[in-house]
Amino acid sequence: MDTTQLIKHILSKSGKTSTDVSRVMDRSDGYLRQVMHRGSAPTLPVFIEIAKACGYKLCLIKDDDTIVIDELAYDKH
Repeated sequence: MDTTQLIKHILSKSGKTSTDVSRVMDRSDGYLRQVMHRGSAPTLPVFIEIAKACGYKLCLIKDDDTIVIDELAYDKH
């Protein structure tokens, strides 16, 4: 699954539209559509914002170890 497919999947599962998520992220209404159509993967901080806006947390999981990647760990400036 590439990042565009993953974003479409979490949008579908969350019941939100790309416009809904763009607004939660304080971006223009078409922002997420542009990200998906750009053809390149969004940066990790942007992907974390998208996941959070859809009600997800981005995690790294290995065996019994789970690390939640916190958007506060990244400087958004």
